[in-house]
Amino acid sequence: MGRSGFTLIELLIVVIILAILAGIVIPQFRANLDEVKMASIETNVEVIRKAIEIYHTDHGGTFPGYPDGDTSQTPTEGVLINQLLSRTDPSGAIDPDGRCGPYLRAQAGFFPKNPFNKSAVVAVYASSGEVPTIDSEFGWYYIASTGEFNAVTPESADPPVTQPADAPPRRGQRPAASV
Repeated sequence: MGRSGFTLIELLIVVIILAILAGIVIPQFRANLDEVKMASIETNVEVIRKAIEIYHTDHGGTFPGYPDGDTSQTPTEGVLINQLLSRTDPSGAIDPDGRCGPYLRAQAGFFPKNPFNKSAVVAVYASSGEVPTIDSEFGWYYIASTGEFNAVTPESADPPVTQPADAPPRRGQRPAASV
């Protein structure tokens, strides 16, 4: 009487073939996944940049982020978000009856999460700063004096030398000067 079933050699051959196929398919999938993440970032950055540019035009050349539109004050993430989501007066102060804005629709979490590091936190700099790295807590960065808004990606530059204007000092670190 013959046995039915597979021998150990036959099973090993099947496992080896599956491993080879997985080795071919998985890198292709990962490359496509990164392309999808970049497309998502590009779309989000484009929408937010347009909102910032319209705010800039409506407010006489002042970019969002400065409390009440006062460029002598330190810009913050909270003010940036509120000014883009709310009605404001021409100076940039939040005003429910203001004639300017809102520039973006309010959504849960407002800024979308960066698909590379899952962070929706915006690093806000007054004038300049090093670009945060992908392993930082920031998903996005914004330079208030120029209106530059961008995503933190794996290709981002070295870690920041200075912290964003509204970031609390990290343990063992002195408070950062305005940048």
